[in-house]
Amino acid sequence: MRVTSIKLSKLSKEKKEFLFSLPQSSPEEDGIPVYLIVENCAYFISDFKLSSKANKQFEKEAPAGLYRGGAVIKVQSKYGTLVVPDDRYKWWKPFAGIANFSEGLDLTKTGARELIEEAFVYSSDKKTRFVPKGMLSATKLCSLDFEAEQVKELGKIEIVGFEINETNRALEAVLHWDISKIDVPYSVSLEEEWFAGGKNGISVYAINSSGEIVGIFSGQQGFQEIANFGIHETLKHLL
Repeated sequence: MRVTSIKLSKLSKEKKEFLFSLPQSSPEEDGIPVYLIVENCAYFISDFKLSSKANKQFEKEAPAGLYRGGAVIKVQSKYGTLVVPDDRYKWWKPFAGIANFSEGLDLTKTGARELIEEAFVYSSDKKTRFVPKGMLSATKLCSLDFEAEQVKELGKIEIVGFEINETNRALEAVLHWDISKIDVPYSVSLEEEWFAGGKNGISVYAINSSGEIVGIFSGQQGFQEIANFGIHETLKHLL
């Protein structure tokens, strides 16, 4: 899909009235990019910022053809594809995020930023954080209360393409990062901040190609194949 820019004045009266009816972004906030999609072209509305406060309303009420920007990153491990639970929509999701307005013409920047902000991939001895090529400046501090000794590059982010996410009314860049060649015990922490402050405590899981959960990255214990777990001897008699 080709992404280019367009002015708000070029939109239809219906679309302009809808956008103006939303809570407006403040000069201080980054804002979210909005797109007009026509067939296989995405037009970034270069003179309109969607306020983060208006995102939910946008998702529910946006007229046909309008989408906000975002990105998803498929992180592929030797155990499966990494996912986290999203209680809002009751689904498993990849690492993903909403774009900043400044990323409007290049949503791959959103994916790279969200990956580093959310996915802390580290060796079980806590000495190394793994990142894609070109991201050695990533923090060594993990929300599990330790600091890695080094940041090490592993593979690179590949651009897959674009997807239209109708549920979230989003145009999403789709990226891929392969970590299957990590040759030491490791784990993954979701670093996303909780809306009420602090860290969320949500674990990272792995699913197979059928979408079935095969295991969980259990903090510093590393990957646990929970699909093969049995039941505690005493618990069998309590169920």
